[in-house]
Amino acid sequence: RQFAEHFLGRIFENPDAVFPESWLKPETQDLRLFVQGVDAIVESQRRVALLYFEDGSVEMACPPVRALLHIMAYGSYEGKTAADAEIRAMFTREALLESGWYQQRLQAKQARDAALWRRHIAALEAALTQQRTGKLYHGLPLRRRLEAARARLQAIESPAYTGGLTGTIGLDPACLGGAQMPT
Repeated sequence: RQFAEHFLGRIFENPDAVFPESWLKPETQDLRLFVQGVDAIVESQRRVALLYFEDGSVEMACPPVRALLHIMAYGSYEGKTAADAEIRAMFTREALLESGWYQQRLQAKQARDAALWRRHIAALEAALTQQRTGKLYHGLPLRRRLEAARARLQAIESPAYTGGLTGTIGLDPACLGGAQMPT
């Protein structure tokens, strides 16, 4: 009641008329009506979850969300429900960071970063060629920048690079376009 009066009173002149007591405390409603309301919510969530299966986007979801969508749509995931400890354990930070889904995101980020630094190197090499012919870039430390770019690329291509990305969102592998994922 205090929440409704304080916050909804800013929107409605008389929030008690818009939100009767029974709406603010659905558990005090007729049990049959309360159950019907819960059933309507569950059915609505099931219909929404099924849309992820219809368009295939469930495959892009992280493992705990994928499991939750299965449970919402079909009642279980690999024979387990939301009450099972295995499903609940999927929602920990550690489980997500160790998942294959997450490792693919880190590898995709590494591939994208390496491609960027290869483009930087190519541009610096082209600029260095033009500098040698005296056409452009006179006085810029291109050789030093090229060495730094090559060192950065080497660091990105090292196996340790993805370890430094742990905890970030990585990159959706679909964003790589036609590029192949590293194996």
